[in-house]
Amino acid sequence: MELMRRIFEKFIKEEWSQSANAAKGITCHVAKADRGDRETGHYMVTVYWDSFDLREWYFPIDSDCKKSQSEHGRKEFERAGFADANGKLRELAELEYRGSGIIFT
Repeated sequence: MELMRRIFEKFIKEEWSQSANAAKGITCHVAKADRGDRETGHYMVTVYWDSFDLREWYFPIDSDCKKSQSEHGRKEFERAGFADANGKLRELAELEYRGSGIIFT
């Protein structure tokens, strides 16, 4: 368990965060819960967009009020290496969607 935690944290610091922050107009931070019975060992990602317009450029809302990644956003994530890093993240961690956020353990 300790080895997996170290591998995961190394990946977040050296690969995932680097590629996330290389994408146009995005700043990402990862926080680790280190107190409390239920949350210890969880990590939370916070994504900051330079503007609402840029967020819409990546993830437009369609007429049914559903969001999906745009072709421009997909290409930018691929260029930055973020698409590959997200794939690896899903291999290393369990993801849980809470509201509009993602918690991973």
